[in-house]
Amino acid sequence: MNALAELRKRAGTRANPANRANPPDSQPSISRISTISRGTVANPPANPADALRWHLLDLADDEGIRTTVISELDADDLLDAEGMSDAALREWLRLRDDARIMARGLVPWRWNGEQASICAGCGPVALWPGAPDRVLACPWCWHRRRGIGPARPGVTCGTCEHYGADELNPTGGAGRCAQAVAGPHWPHAPIRCERWRPMEAKNGTAAD
Repeated sequence: MNALAELRKRAGTRANPANRANPPDSQPSISRISTISRGTVANPPANPADALRWHLLDLADDEGIRTTVISELDADDLLDAEGMSDAALREWLRLRDDARIMARGLVPWRWNGEQASICAGCGPVALWPGAPDRVLACPWCWHRRRGIGPARPGVTCGTCEHYGADELNPTGGAGRCAQAVAGPHWPHAPIRCERWRPMEAKNGTAAD
């Protein structure tokens, strides 16, 4: 088998279909050097911009980041990345990958779960575990201003300050919502509600 045939074979079989970081629409391509990771070509490109893409692709591969994050970088993005340490580049790539996921209204998989937090601009939002309970702004704010609704966390009516418990069965019966949100309002059933506010919320601290 000649070298070109071997190269094509490697580029076509490198990605693992079961790896969520390599979905079918972002498989490496022999025609696009920016999406060929280490080991598929003997020598990396000499052009500084292409060499930087090459290095970023190696880092993305280590982080489990989709190759489309690298192929979407333009000249200005590469200029921003010049001179960064590898640690900074890894974090830069993580943030870009998270932003692509959030632009679809989804919680980044890297957060490994979600936490119900209150953003002064967005209301209840799903943030990473260990995030502050209350924030003045959050990563969802940028997307919300562009018409993309933030991911709402799983909450319960029984933990909301707007909830009024059922008088006959306060622990398990369907109560009522002071915000007139459509029910039923079971106290322990998980829901996703943009009007939810934790019971300990103080007046004026949460978004309307």
